[in-house]
Amino acid sequence: MPIYFDGRVVGWAAQFGHMTDVGGKCPGLCTDATQIFEEGVLVPPTKLYSLGEPTHEVLELILNNVRMKSGTAPH
Repeated sequence: MPIYFDGRVVGWAAQFGHMTDVGGKCPGLCTDATQIFEEGVLVPPTKLYSLGEPTHEVLELILNNVRMKSGTAPH
C-alpha cells in the first residue's frame, strides 16, 4: 500500500510472511524437503491492492489452492 506524507506518496509498505504447515509434505517446519514444492503453497510477490481496492481474484486464487484437513478449500 502506498505511504502518504503531506498528500504525496513517499514510500510503499509490504509484508513478507513465512508460514509453516500450509500444504507442505509434513506438519510444521519440514527440514528434510529436497524440492521447493515440498515446502507448501508458493505465493510469489503479489499485489493485494490496486488503487486502494483489494484484488479479490488474488485471494480466490490462493484459497482455491489450499486444502483443509477435510480436503476442501477453506471458503
